[in-house]
Amino acid sequence: MKKTLSLIMALVMALSVCSVMAFAADSSESLIGSKFTLETGSDKSTATAFAFGETVYGKVAAGKQSCYMLSVEEAKDVTFSFKASENIDVTIEKTDSTGKTVLTGDKVYDQKLSLSAAKYYITVSNPASIDQDIGTLSLMSEINDTPAEFYFSATCDNMPDLYVNINKKEAELTTGESVQLELSDCTVENLNHYWRIYDDPTTKIDENEVASVTSDGLVTIKMTNPSFTTDTTIKVQAVIYYCNEELTKSCTVKAIPANIFLEPYFDTSEDHSLRLGVGAYRGVIATTNYEDGKLVWESENTEVATVSSSGKITATGIGRTTVLVKLCDENDTPVFSRKITVIVSDNYVSVMGITLDAHTASFRANESIALTYTFETIPDNGKAPTNSKVTFTSSNPEIATVDVDGNVTGVAEGTATITVTTEDGSYTDECTVTVTPGIPNWLMVIIAPLRALYNLILMILGK
Repeated sequence: MKKTLSLIMALVMALSVCSVMAFAADSSESLIGSKFTLETGSDKSTATAFAFGETVYGKVAAGKQSCYMLSVEEAKDVTFSFKASENIDVTIEKTDSTGKTVLTGDKVYDQKLSLSAAKYYITVSNPASIDQDIGTLSLMSEINDTPAEFYFSATCDNMPDLYVNINKKEAELTTGESVQLELSDCTVENLNHYWRIYDDPTTKIDENEVASVTSDGLVTIKMTNPSFTTDTTIKVQAVIYYCNEELTKSCTVKAIPANIFLEPYFDTSEDHSLRLGVGAYRGVIATTNYEDGKLVWESENTEVATVSSSGKITATGIGRTTVLVKLCDENDTPVFSRKITVIVSDNYVSVMGITLDAHTASFRANESIALTYTFETIPDNGKAPTNSKVTFTSSNPEIATVDVDGNVTGVAEGTATITVTTEDGSYTDECTVTVTPGIPNWLMVIIAPLRALYNLILMILGK
């Protein structure tokens, strides 16, 4: 007898397990996938409104319920379609609690209801337990912890075509900047949508590291990852489910990474390091494209070099150090930084200024003069600068030109400024030149023999 009872109990348990496993396997197939789940409250006072034709995706935990609201402006026949991953209860209730319709029992509901003008609440409930019949035995499983998935829509004849726009089709933003996106000119009321950063499968970047978007469409550029060094274009989309279709409206956003611009430019490479003699200094101007960003300077070793809050770097001792300029947001959180390698040596002679031998000059067109210059240095030990390279430029080459050695040639009547700039320190000095009209060619023909005779006489006289 005991052996028979044991076999019956084993059979019951096996059937129970098989039933629950079959149910679980059926439930494991997601109805939603990557679809947007519409958030809502659990009662009428917190219900989320949805529109005719909209497909609403949702989840409901065991023993819980979700409530939605449909507003019917005029009496019409409404086809209410519902599909769920589990056996759950659906209640459609009129605002005044009359004309209640309850749909239960199957996973797929497709029913046509005649609804008068009013607000209707759709309540989706997930039973706390699952009642399974196995032959003549009735088994009650444990509470199912997996939320039930479902989607539904309410449609009627002659559904209107959906037309909707977006307030911005293009935007250009820098790290930290934001833009508010919203739908406009929508022909369907109470139409829900959600915002997403489109994950383009053709790119290697993670678009969600480039930007974020809130549920109400506020797009903010992040790009705090140092790997983002160039402008990146992404799409931000509003996604709408209407009449069994997924519709999108997109804004193309050009995301510009936060950057710090240095003038003159230095970095950590040997070719672009800052070299100084002890006591010398350099002013580095830092600017940023980060709106409301704050630039903070610091030196890793002040015994080699110090830096002021404005970017003045002063060599204090022999050695090597790194000077940083950090870009911080409004919360003083670093967003981006640049590093400058500073090398200070006792045999490096730094340029601290340059002076031309003349600051004004006047000569004829087609004539030339030579400009010379002297350096100011630290240390002032009479030695030539370690880097003595200079560049000459003319403010108006149509009046006067200048070559790499400082030879200035008049071209036409007028005034021009000749500038010399040092490579080390970018120090400058200027000379204003006035070019007067040249001697006419016909006169040069007459003067040339006389000038040649004059030079011959000087040669004979030994002068």
